[in-house]
Amino acid sequence: MMGMAGVMTITLLLSAGMFALLYYVTKKAYSKKWDEDE
Repeated sequence: MMGMAGVMTITLLLSAGMFALLYYVTKKAYSKKWDEDE
């Protein structure tokens, strides 16, 4: 049985996914802003 280990792994994966998504969206928004300024 990998109860706690499984939960921890899934939580870590979800956190990583959320951070990656936030980073991607922020980067996109910034590049868009920069393009408009030029």
